Amino acid sequence: MSKIFQGILKAKNLVFTTSASMVKLWLHECCRVFYDRLVNDEDREWFVEESFKTLQIYFKVDWKKEDLFEGKTPLIFADFLKKGIDV
Repeated sequence: MSKIFQGILKAKNLVFTTSASMVKLWLHECCRVFYDRLVNDEDREWFVEESFKTLQIYFKVDWKKEDLFEGKTPLIFADFLKKGIDV
């Protein structure tokens, strides 16, 4: 759990200006901490379903699961490809 909060705390307030962007960052960090370590499709599908339910119940978003987990644009936050970024 601490890795999730560490990732969120590294976020720059100039980049994450809306609650929606922070929720997506939270989901991204959860995926990197938990989803990436799951070893079979059944567990990964369970994680996706539970994450999506959590987003709907606690964060009150009306996003589509397909857009978050199966969309053309992956849910990735990284600045290592940008020149001049301090890490």
